[in-house]
Amino acid sequence: MKKYIGHIQRIFDGTPSLPAVVMVLSLLISTAMPATVWAAQLNGRSITMSDSGPSAGTITTGVGSGTNVAYQLKFSVGNNGAVGGIVVDFCANSPLYFDTCTAPTGFNANSATTTLGTQSGVGAGGNFGVYTTGPVANRIVLTRASASSLTSPLIIEMGNGTSNGFTNPSTVGTFYARVYTYTSAAQAQAHNQTAATGGEQDFGGIALSTAMVITITARVQESLIFCVSGAAPAANCGGVTTPAITLGHTAGGTAKIIDSSNVDTGLAYTQVSTNALSGVVIRMHNSNACGGLSVDGGTTCDIPPVNAGGATPFAMTAGTAGFGMNISLGTSGTGTITPDGNYYDGNVAHFAMDSTTSGSNVTTTFGDNIASSTGPVSNVNNTLTFGATASNSTPAGLYSANLALIATGTF
Repeated sequence: MKKYIGHIQRIFDGTPSLPAVVMVLSLLISTAMPATVWAAQLNGRSITMSDSGPSAGTITTGVGSGTNVAYQLKFSVGNNGAVGGIVVDFCANSPLYFDTCTAPTGFNANSATTTLGTQSGVGAGGNFGVYTTGPVANRIVLTRASASSLTSPLIIEMGNGTSNGFTNPSTVGTFYARVYTYTSAAQAQAHNQTAATGGEQDFGGIALSTAMVITITARVQESLIFCVSGAAPAANCGGVTTPAITLGHTAGGTAKIIDSSNVDTGLAYTQVSTNALSGVVIRMHNSNACGGLSVDGGTTCDIPPVNAGGATPFAMTAGTAGFGMNISLGTSGTGTITPDGNYYDGNVAHFAMDSTTSGSNVTTTFGDNIASSTGPVSNVNNTLTFGATASNSTPAGLYSANLALIATGTF
């Protein structure tokens, strides 16, 4: 450099002509700077990520994990020449053309090489595919067999965001993409990571960023709302009354009686709401060990369970002492409470009070299944109709039974 300065000084001392000075300065500049062919700049460029979470964090799968991420590349046409290949380098340090590209920590583009999604703006040359020979972890190379002009904007989805996609940097913050377009697929394939090979048509830098993921937690606790009422309940078991039922009819007095002349009935109601995933079961447990109506606390039942306690709905006959119940189909609300076949066969005049089925009847520890659902329900009502009749020889007395209804949810 000193030789050039001295030479210039001597020229000036000799009062050189202006063309001579210009020629010498041009020679000096051309020998001091490398020759460079500048690529046109891509405009409207962006990369949209399906997940900005850093990889290697506490979230290991799905959104927030930074894995299997889809990247959508978009840019406007540059010089509108034929394009056969596109290279995208991902760098931790700089988006600039001449800077050395340092791979982002934890980043990997290789898992995205099997899948390209929707493409538009590709022009007559058709869709691009991924060049997979000798893949570099921080680069994706897109090529096609036939080069052609692109149309604006070019959009290419890279990775499907579920099983094949990019692995984001493992650190939080900014990283960069450098996008190069080439006339031929061969030029794109020959692209060098640290310096472009030359022949790039267009170039553009893009800044991206990973970010901390917002984690939202909300708890819904297990829920079971169940009521038994003497009147049809309102929503969420509102307006319930004590289900104290006196069966009978008035015959020559003011008190209700049952006799051989009639089958007398009375109603009770249930309502269930639960978020139990596998549904709810309603069971009935009779306090009387004999299963019917008793005057001695269940030791004997002179008004026995109808049909001798059989597990089949039965037509109750006036004058044949018996006690039973039928349950209706669930009404209102959301979901379905289905009566058990032992207590509902579609005929409201048929009753049952199962006291004979081994291990599961109204006299066993946990009672007998009378209705159930297969999933969550809300404010579903069922009507229970109890019926009783006496025979001419049924001993006089005050007959009773306590019937506990138990709702069990399977969560």
